[in-house]
Amino acid sequence: MQAVVFDGIEQIRVAEVPEPECGPEDVIVDVVLCGICGSDLASYRRGALIGPGQVMGHEFAGTVSTVGARVEGIEIGDRVTVNPLSHCGRCRQCRTGHAQLCLAGLPHVGYGLPGAFAPRVRVPRARLGANVHVLPDGVDFEAGALVEPYAVALHAVKLSAPDPHCSVAVLGMGPIGLAVTQVLRAHGVTNIVGVERSALRGDLACKLGATVVLDGAGARPLAEEIVDAAGPVAAALGGVDHVFETSGVGALLEAGIAAARPGGTVRVVALHAQPVPLDAGALVGKEITLGGSNCYHDEFAEVLELMRQGVLATSPLVSGVVALEDALTGFLAQLDPERGVKYMVRPA
Repeated sequence: MQAVVFDGIEQIRVAEVPEPECGPEDVIVDVVLCGICGSDLASYRRGALIGPGQVMGHEFAGTVSTVGARVEGIEIGDRVTVNPLSHCGRCRQCRTGHAQLCLAGLPHVGYGLPGAFAPRVRVPRARLGANVHVLPDGVDFEAGALVEPYAVALHAVKLSAPDPHCSVAVLGMGPIGLAVTQVLRAHGVTNIVGVERSALRGDLACKLGATVVLDGAGARPLAEEIVDAAGPVAAALGGVDHVFETSGVGALLEAGIAAARPGGTVRVVALHAQPVPLDAGALVGKEITLGGSNCYHDEFAEVLELMRQGVLATSPLVSGVVALEDALTGFLAQLDPERGVKYMVRPA
């Protein structure tokens, strides 16, 4: 079968790869749609996370076509989305509810294991409700392929635990920033200040729940603009309650730390290509909690329930769908913020 294969920095191609083989604990999913992730773009641009020969793709939904002999509860024909992460289930992280931080270093779908920019993909150690999730009625394959990025967003929001009356800054309105914005709204947060240079993405952020979006091009320091935009309560408190850095831009992380109030939180969700100099004095002096957010744990089921309830507007994030042979076109389009937000690949 044909699949999208990473060959090196700025080199991907469609190549012939072996058909997946289903082991007794595995399932095979016929992929309907697979989204292009920011980490896929990081791999393409700078070779991050994967090596040559890797079949890419991990944000996907499709139909189960083969079920291993020891798999329970999953049927041929089930419409599913898949958590691509693998974990051992035995290490301290797995046993304490942090499987995304598994110490075993197992390969994941799209990262070590063949990915889903292909007509078919093997899901190892398939477990219903763990890594394989049936799509509820009313949730289509497009939304199913967006469960993974929304799970990233939900995990980050849960770690920071904002209350409905707080002020929040979301730095970067790409797919994850827009998903964070919607998840915040689903949690009752209404005071959301976005930062995004792209007019297209900024306008979409406002439609999806941001109170205001700054382009960061003002004469004043961005941190001051964020606090002013958050309103008089934020100004009186010395900054916003929570910051989510979803852009991967070091200067925005620095601005986020400056914009956070004393006792506030800064949550780093994006991958950063370079080390970022941080104002340790501000972290200490304001007792800011600075933390990361790595993927997700059990958020897939929660996201699917929000989708079933119609709480998340997923379709505005999808700017286009390309055929497998046009995957590079989708990559290049998604790298241009003015050409959209999220592109998907239809393998078959």
